[in-house]
Amino acid sequence: MKFKKIYFPIFFILFIYCNSFSQEQKQFNVNVTYDFDTGVPVSLAVYGKSETKGYLGISIYSAVVTDLKTEGKHLQIDLKDKKFSHTIELGEYFYNGSFEIAIWGKKVPKSECQLQDCYWCKTNGFHLDELLGYSSGFLFWK
Repeated sequence: MKFKKIYFPIFFILFIYCNSFSQEQKQFNVNVTYDFDTGVPVSLAVYGKSETKGYLGISIYSAVVTDLKTEGKHLQIDLKDKKFSHTIELGEYFYNGSFEIAIWGKKVPKSECQLQDCYWCKTNGFHLDELLGYSSGFLFWK
């Protein structure tokens, strides 16, 4: 039986200065919803809209994570459409853990990576760059 949803709007606004010194505004609206069953967080839904193309990175960690790169669950979603939605089932491993959500402007393929010993490129074949927005939170339950 599902009890309630908790709704946290997160707004990212970024101003970027172009070479001509004009200002371009990019806006992102990201919402995070926890879904509970008998007081336990069972899923995390991330949805919203983006006025520009980019990439949504979601990382979820258990309470005992010691290395944020190699542990946890990491997802990357292309923001091709203005609206996006993704739900992650949590499971007991993530109870009392945490999450990070970031919006990135660029996806760098391994063949173009300039970072020495880049873990993300070595593991996934790419890394995300040009951070546009960031938020994090905890997955507490009693």
